[in-house]
Amino acid sequence: MAVITGAGGFWGLVWLTLRMALFLVGATAFGLWVLPHLARWVARLSISQGVLAFAIVMLLAYGLAAELIGQMAALIGAFLAGLMFARTPEKSQIEAGITALAYALFVPIFFINIGLSVTCMIYHLMRAG
Repeated sequence: MAVITGAGGFWGLVWLTLRMALFLVGATAFGLWVLPHLARWVARLSISQGVLAFAIVMLLAYGLAAELIGQMAALIGAFLAGLMFARTPEKSQIEAGITALAYALFVPIFFINIGLSVTCMIYHLMRAG
């Protein structure tokens, strides 16, 4: 967007690129060296679904950091966190929990949203016609 709109000029673009690089390097370094140790520590705690809760919090934190530090979409941060968690021994535990959460919560919300959108579109088409 900064390139298309021309906002900030050349130095604004350089600063934006540096912020993106800073986020990507920092988040990758944290994910490679700190995240596996934290995941193992949380796995040893006697908390029900502690690793899953930790993974969700870290996905949200990475997404927020991507928005605030890197000026990128939160999706990029969450994707990067997912790549980092895929390297941990707790991968299968996180994957099973996320799959269950997705099918129990996110998939129904997605289909309800699509159904409501279609219903609203049909209603507006019928009113206009």
